[in-house]
Amino acid sequence: MLWAFRQLASLAGLLVAYFFLREFLVGPLPAEAARIAMVLEALAVLAFLVQLPFSWLALRWDYDCRWYLLSERCLRLQEGLLTLKEQTFTLANIQDIQVKQNPLQRLFGLWDVEVRTAGGGEQGPGEPGSAHAPSLHTARLRGIADGPAVRDRLLSRMAEARMPGWGRPRGGGGPEPRPLAGSGPEGAGPAAAACETRGA
Repeated sequence: MLWAFRQLASLAGLLVAYFFLREFLVGPLPAEAARIAMVLEALAVLAFLVQLPFSWLALRWDYDCRWYLLSERCLRLQEGLLTLKEQTFTLANIQDIQVKQNPLQRLFGLWDVEVRTAGGGEQGPGEPGSAHAPSLHTARLRGIADGPAVRDRLLSRMAEARMPGWGRPRGGGGPEPRPLAGSGPEGAGPAAAACETRGA
């Protein structure tokens, strides 16, 4: 939707520029200057038409390259079309989880889940690099279909990860923990990925 809005805004700008040239500049300007202005306008329209399929494909490929993987011990994010970005967060170190939804996401039932780990305080506006450097302690799961359920799943895994002995209660008492769905056979380690959530 945002891509469509941007394209419509660009098209509206081209149309306004065309009518402005035709009504106010073509007459007063010399013939040669008027032709140059119209040629530039035609090139702008051509560039707009050429970028349409490429910008759409880039948006689609960016979606296809975005993965969120939740295991019993960590959260792993991978995204990026030209520059691959991969982050791994240990669940035991996560300090804060926020679920956000803007008006457009609310319309389509999508959510953003923001995860912060220890040391991920906000940089002040006057600190060097604060405007451009991304935080290494913050991860954002964008366009999740069920944000509250993902948050609850993360909280559950965080509680299990902070228990000693792979989720066994402290002191060794109580029953053995039941393996999560996707775990290996008894005696084997936990599955590498017990849950997978794909971004939108």
